Amino acid sequence: MLVKYNGENKEYDSNINMFEIAKGISNSLAKKICWSKKLMEKNVDMSYVLDHDAEVEFIDIDSPEGEDIVRHSTAHLMAQAVLRLYPETKVTIGPVIEKWILL
Repeated sequence: MLVKYNGENKEYDSNINMFEIAKGISNSLAKKICWSKKLMEKNVDMSYVLDHDAEVEFIDIDSPEGEDIVRHSTAHLMAQAVLRLYPETKVTIGPVIEKWILL
């Protein structure tokens, strides 16, 4: 299987998840990536198993898009924690907020 990243090709013998692809490119890349971008016209998480030739792009956790992903994911985790502590809580739907401080 052929994977193209940043203009370079790398060959893999079998199916591989996106984290392992990032790690194979660079350990430092794997540590700062939160998501894989534009794989077959959609974003996939790092556990996605690639089973075909593809060109991949990764989203850096420190980029504006990466920060939005982290905020969104963290909101889900926080909602689950609150629901476990207070099962009667009503969770709402809303946009990701840029500033985390709510008064």
